[in-house]
Amino acid sequence: MSPVILDVTIKLLSPMYIGVGYEFTHLKRCKDYIPGIVLRGAFETAITEIYGDKDIVESVHNKIFQKYEMKNGKIINSNKKGNAYFRPAYPMIEETKLLPCPQNVSYCPKCGKLLRDKPICPEHNEKCKRIKWISEEGLEMVMNNGEVNEKLNGEIPKKRKIWRISLETSKGTVKEGPFVYEAIEKDECFHTRIILLKDFVKEFINAAKYLEDSGIGALTKMGFGEVEIKIKQSQHEPNTIKSLDKDEISITALSPIITSSPDVLKEVSKSDLRINYEPELRRLELSGYNGSVVPVRGWSLEYKRRNLQFALDKGSVIFYKIGKNIDKEKLIDEIKRAQIFGIGKNSMFGFGWIMFH
Repeated sequence: MSPVILDVTIKLLSPMYIGVGYEFTHLKRCKDYIPGIVLRGAFETAITEIYGDKDIVESVHNKIFQKYEMKNGKIINSNKKGNAYFRPAYPMIEETKLLPCPQNVSYCPKCGKLLRDKPICPEHNEKCKRIKWISEEGLEMVMNNGEVNEKLNGEIPKKRKIWRISLETSKGTVKEGPFVYEAIEKDECFHTRIILLKDFVKEFINAAKYLEDSGIGALTKMGFGEVEIKIKQSQHEPNTIKSLDKDEISITALSPIITSSPDVLKEVSKSDLRINYEPELRRLELSGYNGSVVPVRGWSLEYKRRNLQFALDKGSVIFYKIGKNIDKEKLIDEIKRAQIFGIGKNSMFGFGWIMFH
């Protein structure tokens, strides 16, 4: 069956705190979006609480996330990716959905044009500025056409509010409170998509209702992270590639891509794209990239320890040449699938979300 795509809108009813990582200071900074791994953890918890997990292998939770399997009469950790792929939840301004702006796109402060690969505006000889967020429409237009006459982006005014919270610390902590927490202010809205390989729409709607009571993020017992969640089923994923009449194609990373090299398509696996033939994507030739590398810290279930990986940061742009021996019909089909499932490692946690141009 075709994947089920859920459009999810999250509105904050109270400030939300999403920590940036390992900080051993009194100031606890906050992300300005909700990572996919946070959303996955929240929905996992909600589904487990609603449906229970007495028979852990046959539970609803395991049918969706496939974390465990039975082997030789023993329950072991599964290496399967599961049937749910989560994307980061990025901000919205009114009805405009925002995405990370490509690192090779900037805008002229004098005329407001969005320009690609032009650090200086050719009309006004004005130095262009980087922007953090851009609308879906603006992203597609500037990457395909090279420039946009209007500034179709949604630079968010800094709505940071410093909340001072005095916390009791247990013995053995590095420092004792009070800690200073940053938080995303209430009334901000976020949008995301959840990709389901099987029809678990009812379970996710029930989980969303549970999260409206329990909250998302840290410090929920102190009133943070109260949300209103709306879920509706989408008919299809937007297709940014309708034809391949050019000899070059580019990829914009909408979330960090965990790979070992800039040639991200070399690590595309058949299981990622749900295809049964050798991917045409692997046969594209890397011609260049404009991006940066960021560390990604996490926890290894296999080795029971913290691990450190590196990823191409969101907003990175990778360029590929299309050879003459490429089957373009297969390539377009693979592009559609790659835009749904993502590429690289941990795509089910929100990494590797891309858009082709």
